[in-house]
Amino acid sequence: MVQLISPGVAVEIIDESFYNTSGEGTIPLFVIATASNKSSPVPGGGIAPQTVPSQAGVLYLATSQRDLIQSFGNPIFYSVQGTPLQGYELNEFGLWAAYSYLGIANQAYILRADIDLSGLQPTVTAPTGPPVNGTYWFDLGNTRWGVFRANGSASPGAAWNLVTVLVALETNVNVSNVPLSTFGTVGSIAVVPVTASNYLYENLQAASFTGAISGTTLTVSAVTSGTLAVGQLVSGTGVSAATTITALGSGTGGTGTYTVSSSQTVGSEAMTSSQYFKIGSSQWAAAHPTVVQGSATSGNLVAGNVVNVNTVDVTIANTAFTGAISGTTLTVSAVSSGVLGIGQTITGAGVAGSTIITALALVLATLEHIPSTIHRLLAPSQ
Repeated sequence: MVQLISPGVAVEIIDESFYNTSGEGTIPLFVIATASNKSSPVPGGGIAPQTVPSQAGVLYLATSQRDLIQSFGNPIFYSVQGTPLQGYELNEFGLWAAYSYLGIANQAYILRADIDLSGLQPTVTAPTGPPVNGTYWFDLGNTRWGVFRANGSASPGAAWNLVTVLVALETNVNVSNVPLSTFGTVGSIAVVPVTASNYLYENLQAASFTGAISGTTLTVSAVTSGTLAVGQLVSGTGVSAATTITALGSGTGGTGTYTVSSSQTVGSEAMTSSQYFKIGSSQWAAAHPTVVQGSATSGNLVAGNVVNVNTVDVTIANTAFTGAISGTTLTVSAVSSGVLGIGQTITGAGVAGSTIITALALVLATLEHIPSTIHRLLAPSQ
């Protein structure tokens, strides 16, 4: 017995260990725990075969140290900044003991526990449990968003194209849950399912301008159309990909300076900026004007005028209906033919001359959200 004495302290170290050799012909059993799916020490060997989850609890006879290491991988011992963690719970002591034994013997049974030691390591990510009863979530793989875009065809069966809808998750949106301008391209349609509203957005050109970039400063000398804003994607010949406006300088939407995300040098040239607008918003509607051209010679459309609406010729026909006028409100109770619209001239017994429809009293709602495939988690019955 060794006794260490210092002022006021007495420490005794007692060795009471004992062991006995196994009987002749006995093969020991090592019950071990290791990380799952460990890399094989054999070059190009992939995963050590006995560390896959399906082999947990399967008895394995190792016949050499080489066999053991190729099957279970090298024993893992952890350290912090080069200092070994002695006695650390996740160190693979069992595998090391089996390896040491096979240095003096040629057979050992190994039984790996159904536990993944690597899954017990600390992490900065908060752990999560099973979903709360009643939780809803999107089945993104099977959801069909049902968004179509007109192609100008006069054939009703071929006038619309199905649009692929991008799904903007938490990493693809800004703090206002609007898709980032770098997500997708101009013309892309994106849905944001991270909120309960599931709004649809379209990536549209926001501004057309003349500008130059030096370092991270964009100098805008002229604006052809639109308004520049923080978050917009800047495009042009020689402009680096994913260049966005990160801050306002002397410019507040028009000419002036702006800070961009990537340092570069681009001479003065025509540039554009783009961003996502919520479908149905006033900004989105302004980017989708209806172009009307045709044979009308006055400000009012009358029967017989031929107009071109978005490349399609339309002949204005007479509209017959039953109605009453009180003040400036026309109330229509029945329509026998045609369709009423803004700009049409109203005629009838007692109707004042040059009476035209100036506005629609019924406001049509714009699509705010769309149906989708939703699953609901229910707790098992008790």
